[in-house]
Amino acid sequence: MTPQTTADRLNTSSMDSPGTGPGAVAATGSPAASATSSVEGRLSFPRALRAELMKIRVLRSSWWLSGIALVLVVGFTGLALLSYNAMRSVQQGPSGAQMPEQSDAELMRQLLTSGTGGLTFAGILLGCVGIIAISSEFGTGSIRSSMSAVPGRGLFAAAKLTAVAITAAVVGAVLVVASTAIILAFAAGEGLLGAADTGEIMQSVLTNWLSMIVVTLLACGLGLLLRSTAGAIVTLTMFLFVVQIALGILSGMTQNAEFVQFLSTWEFGNLLTSLTQLSEPTGEDYDLSVTTGTAILGLLAWLAAVIVPAAMLFQKRDV
Repeated sequence: MTPQTTADRLNTSSMDSPGTGPGAVAATGSPAASATSSVEGRLSFPRALRAELMKIRVLRSSWWLSGIALVLVVGFTGLALLSYNAMRSVQQGPSGAQMPEQSDAELMRQLLTSGTGGLTFAGILLGCVGIIAISSEFGTGSIRSSMSAVPGRGLFAAAKLTAVAITAAVVGAVLVVASTAIILAFAAGEGLLGAADTGEIMQSVLTNWLSMIVVTLLACGLGLLLRSTAGAIVTLTMFLFVVQIALGILSGMTQNAEFVQFLSTWEFGNLLTSLTQLSEPTGEDYDLSVTTGTAILGLLAWLAAVIVPAAMLFQKRDV
């Protein structure tokens, strides 16, 4: 039998001993690395998006808020049409001669504008859906499970925002179509449908639908930034109403100063109103509205101003 050399004995020892040699690397290091790479390979944006959409679907508050929004839109549209009937009665009454006569096209535009006013308030409810979709994870601590399933925070935030946008698009489409259908049915009964401008109807549908998506995304961004349901809802209300009122008071106090007029033109609520209005800006001092394209760019800037810092802080803060 050939005697073993010292080198042979060392090689045999390294192969037989646990935790050493090439076999140990394959037994300990490689499987862990393979498992990690396997998980990362299976992780994709579509999978994360499906998971986030499922979370929104199983939230009972999402269904309740969407249902209340539908009832609110239908009720508000009905009240607007009743108001139209009251206005027509006044015009045709004894004092009607003192009121300016309106063409059928103007009346149809007025119906579209006032009848879809309830979509503004429905947007707040959809905004609450967007807020709860993210803030509930921080409130219940389920964000830790989400981070375990989707370790990439950027991927998680992108999937969450996309899921919220898809939800707002679907629910918003139902709300806008319901409101517009009621308005058109009423207009047909009043003999105004023939004066309707198809372009204005489509503009009303698309801009109101887009406005609800924008509001919901802004709300979700606020939820990600503040991590508080109550705080995000209050801040969203300030964006939509309080700032506009405060700037109106400030405008009166400063005799419509130039900087106040600038702030009033570019604040979120005014841009949202400019997006959904059917008439073009007049250019007068009292008219703070902007064109539809300018309103879209301004609203995108507001979304970036909220969502980008929220995503950056989300990358750094503990969950």
